[in-house]
Amino acid sequence: RFEACADWDELVRACNGDSEIACAVYFHAGEASHSWLASPLPVLGGMSPAQVLAAGREAELRDLLMRVP
Repeated sequence: RFEACADWDELVRACNGDSEIACAVYFHAGEASHSWLASPLPVLGGMSPAQVLAAGREAELRDLLMRVP
């Protein structure tokens, strides 16, 4: 499934170079991954996943991604 991601390298860069987070984001959001990363989420206190990553809170985003069904 990840081979289908046309902009994999860009997605990994958007995830602070963390390919594991990029895999999880792509698994859940698919082609909407970049849009999802930029969307404010109530579960993140209104921050977007990109803002959480930029703040160095990767563990918080990993926890969220692990809880998504």
